Amino acid sequence: ELETYLKENFSILSVTRKIEKRIGSEALMLSGRVRSGQKINAKHHLILLGDVNPGAELIAGGDILIMGSFRGIASAGQPDNEDAIVLALDFRPTQIQIAKLMAAGLPSSPHRKHPEFAYIDNGVIVVEEYLEANPFGRLPRIETR
Repeated sequence: ELETYLKENFSILSVTRKIEKRIGSEALMLSGRVRSGQKINAKHHLILLGDVNPGAELIAGGDILIMGSFRGIASAGQPDNEDAIVLALDFRPTQIQIAKLMAAGLPSSPHRKHPEFAYIDNGVIVVEEYLEANPFGRLPRIETR
């Protein structure tokens, strides 16, 4: 049971609401540098502990989280998950696709000191600083993505 697993592995003392794990909500976690010409596909979410070079491509059915420099191509929420995000500590992509929307040349500064993320808002891909926007702060409770 998920509640027992969380208590045993994450020092959680109590769970006030029963947490239900959705089937198929796993994340693929990788570490290393994704080089030009390489392509990584994840059925659900993709977490990369490393960098994405120009010419490298990440594709996921859910969110893409890059704990490093992102200077390549990302396609999140494939094929039609408009709630997906693309987040990176150093956000300088050549191209982003979320669901069926695509954008290139997104505004970002190499001098920014905070993580940035892209998401869909009113049919447009928007980029914001993660700490300012706090996208998950609006959620009323823990949920599986």
